[in-house]
Amino acid sequence: WRDDPNRVGFLQELTDVIQTLREKDAKQAGDPPPSRDETEFLTMLGAIAALGDGLFGSVVRRAAGHPDDAEHARKFRDQFADMLQNLLRAPNGAGTGTTAI
Repeated sequence: WRDDPNRVGFLQELTDVIQTLREKDAKQAGDPPPSRDETEFLTMLGAIAALGDGLFGSVVRRAAGHPDDAEHARKFRDQFADMLQNLLRAPNGAGTGTTAI
């Protein structure tokens, strides 16, 4: 995909899928459709957090006074996934105040 400037990146594709699901959920709940900008922001946030945890998670956990072990790494990932899922499921934007990036 790097060689083709017209190719949509995988995060754009993932955002499209998530946005479609969010719109379906909002319609079923009778809520206004969520902002695509917010969906894109939350998708990017998830990707950045996953990469950051992989690269610097050990250092950050130790700096926060937590042991650098599998249990604490899993706990962080689980809590982050729950938070992200709640934001994605919240009606009409979750109040994150995001704008286009």
